[in-house]
Amino acid sequence: MCVGRYQAKNVFILYDALGTFCDAMGPGVLNHPAVVSKILAPITTKWNALRDDDRGLLPLLECMTSVARGLGPSFVTSAPTVFKRCLTLLESNLVAIKAAEDAAEEIDSAELDGLRDFIILALDMMSAMAEALGAGVGKLFTGSNMMPLLHECITVRGRRGVFVSVFVSVFVFVFVFVFVFVFVFVFVFVFVFV
Repeated sequence: MCVGRYQAKNVFILYDALGTFCDAMGPGVLNHPAVVSKILAPITTKWNALRDDDRGLLPLLECMTSVARGLGPSFVTSAPTVFKRCLTLLESNLVAIKAAEDAAEEIDSAELDGLRDFIILALDMMSAMAEALGAGVGKLFTGSNMMPLLHECITVRGRRGVFVSVFVSVFVFVFVFVFVFVFVFVFVFVFVFV
């Protein structure tokens, strides 16, 4: 695919086109093993090649968010790796922001905004995985430090986007779990008591 051949500016356009394609097609069309591998293989290779502090990861995170939503349950094979990396991005950028806030010297606001961008996009990616995997995302949360990290994200100052992304993520996580709980409850009620 073109992901490995294009240079920086063109690859960003390619990521946007791929994300738009996945958003438009959705899981109904993209839920075929051949299509899933054609989409995931090149962007997973690029995902693994980029460092956590590489700004080139930001547009790839946006693309992966759309890909996760577009692939739906088929994203399950990539979900554990992506989830762990998102947790790592959250943790490392929160530590960097806290260190910068605690430092007495003047901090470059553009650098802080870059750190906050990583947090926002990692939260958006995790929210997309919750939408895509439904109740299956619970396996990823088990044993993770997701809730303390969400609490830390709320305390990040100076950027409403982080705050909004935290609440959107929490809403999606709660909605998915409540929906599954209600579905199971209704299913059991209908088949056991009727």
